[in-house]
Amino acid sequence: MQFLYKLILSHNPLRKIEDSHFYTLPSLKFLDLGSTKISIDILENLLKISFKLKTLILPRKLSCCLCQNQDTIETSNTIKLDCPKE
Repeated sequence: MQFLYKLILSHNPLRKIEDSHFYTLPSLKFLDLGSTKISIDILENLLKISFKLKTLILPRKLSCCLCQNQDTIETSNTIKLDCPKE
């Protein structure tokens, strides 16, 4: 799976990621986790190892949390939060 660059897991009852191969996807650029029930810990682990990730779609619960705290989150030029105004 070293050439996998797009992974769509949205609308799955995903709560945990126990397969270590998931965390070794060197070419992953697009990851859709919308409408899953992943935790902030899983998100943190993903961000630590996903160097080529360009697009990450999160469950509403996590994205709302990030958007509400966007002023206190350290980001670089490569990380952009797309937070709706409402």
